Amino acid sequence: FSMEHARRKRAAGRMDFADLEQFALDLLGHRPGNGGRTTPAAAACRERYEMVLVDEAQDLNEAQDAILRAVARPAPDGNRFLVGDVKQSIYRFRFAEPRLFQEYAREWGRADTPGRVLPLTGNFRSAESLLGFVNAVFHAIQRPEAGGVDYDGDARLRFG
Repeated sequence: FSMEHARRKRAAGRMDFADLEQFALDLLGHRPGNGGRTTPAAAACRERYEMVLVDEAQDLNEAQDAILRAVARPAPDGNRFLVGDVKQSIYRFRFAEPRLFQEYAREWGRADTPGRVLPLTGNFRSAESLLGFVNAVFHAIQRPEAGGVDYDGDARLRFG
């Protein structure tokens, strides 16, 4: 079925989002087994893009992360800027891997790396008493073994 579906899409000159991801991976050379070689297309992107900005990075999937790594420069001259909140990851049905964002945060949060993590926990839109209630509830129920997040430290919301 998959092969026939793909054949008909190509015959009609059509692609879907998954096709675009896979063709981008082919173009950028980030397929398993290629030894991490950078293609001319990926090198051109790395040279051209001053910054690679990703919003909702907690919802990256493996293919999107590979594309991101292909077009962005690696450390120490890295140019990736990711924004996200793993507690808000809702796209597992699209193969989102929140652990990718968590791995970036762990790696970039270490003192021996050029990356940085800036927790944005301030909240100006909610009453302080509401934030206290939310923090108390989620501190009690959100644990790494149930959802992959510990609701302590930088996960807690702060007023202001």
